[in-house]
Amino acid sequence: MSAIGTWYRKVSEVPDLPIWAEHITLTPAWAAAWEQVTTEQVRDFRHLLLADGGEAELVSYYLVDHSPFWTENEQVVEMDPVWPGPVVYAPSPYAEYGGAGASRTDFIAEAVDRGLELTREWGASALVFSNLTPDVLSRWSMVRPTSMSVLFDVAYYAPVGDSVEDFLAKRPTSNVRREFRRQWRRGMDAGLKVRRLHDYDMIPVLDEFGALTIDTSQAHGYNMYGPDLFHAVATVPGSVMLAAEHDGTLAGGFLCLRHGNRLSAWTAGIDYPRLRDLHTYGTLAYEAVSYAVDSGAAILDMGRSNHLYKQRLGLTGVDLYAAVYLAEDDYEIQASLTELHIRLIARNHAGRRP
Repeated sequence: MSAIGTWYRKVSEVPDLPIWAEHITLTPAWAAAWEQVTTEQVRDFRHLLLADGGEAELVSYYLVDHSPFWTENEQVVEMDPVWPGPVVYAPSPYAEYGGAGASRTDFIAEAVDRGLELTREWGASALVFSNLTPDVLSRWSMVRPTSMSVLFDVAYYAPVGDSVEDFLAKRPTSNVRREFRRQWRRGMDAGLKVRRLHDYDMIPVLDEFGALTIDTSQAHGYNMYGPDLFHAVATVPGSVMLAAEHDGTLAGGFLCLRHGNRLSAWTAGIDYPRLRDLHTYGTLAYEAVSYAVDSGAAILDMGRSNHLYKQRLGLTGVDLYAAVYLAEDDYEIQASLTELHIRLIARNHAGRRP
């Protein structure tokens, strides 16, 4: 069978078909949300519907002048910018998982071939399929070998079980289990109140949450967030904010995404001056487990970054790769990508359990 690929200018134009998406960041709803963002400088976008024999997936391509998420990864390992001009991302690096089109080899071939045609038409340097897990990258590379694959990040997850105690029983040591409970109790004793705000109900706190996230990002050296990102994601069905409030203000929050059997804590915003007194992050981590149990999620995905904390909890780390296809052979870009890959390996695997 040969895949049938049809281009659409906007998600709203895509036929109402049952589209398979392993992760929420591969759904039409997420793609529609990303049409609205401005923090990531999206100059243009197209959506490729792969449909054949009752199977369908949607691959979204974004022509990006500047992606703060990609730049943050360069900055943290002290790299000069890799890209001399605009790049096509499929999907955006802000989407925790990529791999739309990976269910069939002919879908993969179509996604790469048509994507490269679009990349050259737009005059971009490269086509980048963002955040592929090792198994998806392997499938991708066997069908269309990449110019380069870069270990872009690491995400962490764990099975939930039927209760918080089930989750804790799988943690590596009694000290870890005891501290996880203790952080939540101390947060409650300090007066934290955690509300679960679904979809549009979170809009009243989004600006506060965005300010916390932006301040945190700037404190680490480079801000990669903007309020438009959070307002866009709030429109995606399955989004939920775990909002930790104290004295009538937001002390922190997890912006989460529920899809299939998975709850993902996509982004955290924390008021760091109050963190030590309120134990906000530990409280929210406990509440994320509790919400995963209550919502029937089998997997809790705690997202990227904060590696050491997640490793101590005994969460499973999964490498996320950027599969790069250069529009034209370019030795300087290839060399820069190789160096970026080497430095990101050192960063992402530092202190990681074998």
